[in-house]
Amino acid sequence: MTVIKEHAHRVIIALGTNIDHDMNMDKAMRLLCDVIGNVRYSRRMWTEPIGMASGMFLNMMVSGLCKLSLQELKLKIKSIEAKCGRTAEEGKNGTVRMDIDILKYDERMEHVDDWNREYIKELIKDL
Repeated sequence: MTVIKEHAHRVIIALGTNIDHDMNMDKAMRLLCDVIGNVRYSRRMWTEPIGMASGMFLNMMVSGLCKLSLQELKLKIKSIEAKCGRTAEEGKNGTVRMDIDILKYDERMEHVDDWNREYIKELIKDL
């Protein structure tokens, strides 16, 4: 009998919200724990909005292991954003209840420009 061993993918994910900061961040973290194992969290950091007029953002990063494919993970993250209340309509008004971006999936870099942001450089040190 052949045993197929599931491969766990190492991921780094950035989270940000500009409304109901702690509540949205806590909810997203709980939901991500259903998808990511061996989770490590950075501290939370306040940042100015980038490319939009809005209030301050609360950001943090998460790393861990995930058994989903990259496409499955992207779909799951969109679902988590929606469960946190994110809508396109609010986004047009500058409200971001939860923004979750995959920055790294195994060796694949995502959102390459984000890696140059000072808060990303700072928070990744915590992981």
